[in-house]
Amino acid sequence: MHVTALVALVAQDHIALLKLSRHPRGLEFGGYARGDLPDDAGPREIAQAIRQLAQANGMLQETLALALDASRAVFRRLYLPFTQRAKIGSVLGHLMESGLPDPADTQLTAFSETPLHGPGKTVIAAAIDRDFVEDLVAALLEEGFETTLASLDIAGEDAALAEDAPQAHPPGLTLLPAAKHVDILLRCDGQPLFWRRVPIEDCSSEETVRILAEEIRLGALTVVATGYDSVETAAVGRPHGEEPPECCLNAVRLALGGIEPHRITFPKAFHENPALRELGCTALGLYGAARMALGLCPGLDFLHPGSPPAIGRKTLKRMIALVGAAAAVLALSAILTTVLGQMRKSDELKTLRDQTNAIVSAALPEAPANLGVDQKLSIMRRMVNERQQEELDFAAGKASVALPVLAALHRSIPPNLGVKLLRLSFDDGHISIDAQAKDFNAVEEIKRKLIASKVFKEVDIKGVKPTQDRTGVEFRMDMNVAHRPGAAGAQ
Repeated sequence: MHVTALVALVAQDHIALLKLSRHPRGLEFGGYARGDLPDDAGPREIAQAIRQLAQANGMLQETLALALDASRAVFRRLYLPFTQRAKIGSVLGHLMESGLPDPADTQLTAFSETPLHGPGKTVIAAAIDRDFVEDLVAALLEEGFETTLASLDIAGEDAALAEDAPQAHPPGLTLLPAAKHVDILLRCDGQPLFWRRVPIEDCSSEETVRILAEEIRLGALTVVATGYDSVETAAVGRPHGEEPPECCLNAVRLALGGIEPHRITFPKAFHENPALRELGCTALGLYGAARMALGLCPGLDFLHPGSPPAIGRKTLKRMIALVGAAAAVLALSAILTTVLGQMRKSDELKTLRDQTNAIVSAALPEAPANLGVDQKLSIMRRMVNERQQEELDFAAGKASVALPVLAALHRSIPPNLGVKLLRLSFDDGHISIDAQAKDFNAVEEIKRKLIASKVFKEVDIKGVKPTQDRTGVEFRMDMNVAHRPGAAGAQ
């Protein structure tokens, strides 16, 4: 069976196309093309540019996969106490909302699983502007393309690196340089652990080396937090077949003393095709997205995340209204069916039922198509009741425990660590804080002090990054209350 994927990279100032086919003999490279975009190009201009570029290079086809610029997305590394993909997808928007530039219901979210084991699941979550993606998909449809995948170029790079990687391997770091950024990817046991896109202006400067080294250390902290001792290997890519940039090599040496980086190993298809080999890192994101579009590997996809979207407040109100409308239409259908009986023509009755099912399906698009209207209404009522109960539970709070816990946090964190608390959430014994400290060592010291207090358990550093003014670090830390302060066993 011969299947072809056409992938479009949508960067800030240019687009690129790559065609890849799958057949019984393997993968076949079908061409690459690149074109510039005008300043401030919107979805319609981008769609038109993609069609013109495809037509000019003989690459037109009915379907298209998108590899969007990762700089358009917001990333978070999240731990969730459950593993069901549908449940993870339903809460991503709410969990990411505090770090998003706009409300969660204006964003599309997707996630990629990490190799971490335990009672829950740690994921790399991404959010992107909903209007941009949906307007671009609509504009592409007007140009004759049906969009089958909407991913990110950095997710495509990860998928390309995974092609020949063993399923069990120690933590490995990869740096992929481009003209205006460097992508940092950390992988282990066949899955991603950490993604970061670092903008750069001058790859030859010492400041660039220092910034890249700090970002690499954040990735290394991720490895330590997951139970591995350290990053064991490091590779640096080379654009257009050139040698790896010295700034990337030196950043690896500075951040991971004792590890000498080597040149990246490209997928098999790159070695078999001179054109791909010449493109080097430039084609990695497109190639990986093409593998996802061909169904050769899983990947991050904003259009088909495999789970229902998060339910925002506006969506909840709309769902309640649609439930009422659907119930009214269903009742009317039952009355008419009873009164008219056999007098009603079978085709008119079928039309009425189709309209009812269409209203219910619009309110619950993620429900399996084989479910009946009554079953879908039951699911919708349960979702509404669960959401309302969650809001009531949240409003009730746990005030009797929160104040003693705050006092215990104050006693446990030494004043000389320069800690500034930015956010604290407390929910049924689980605490999450965002704060600033003077350096990375201070963050580790805070964790040790909290564990030593015996008031808190399962203390976990979720992320550390330099502050904007580079005078300290920002971090997130999650923990659970082991003993209520003042209760037996607490110290």
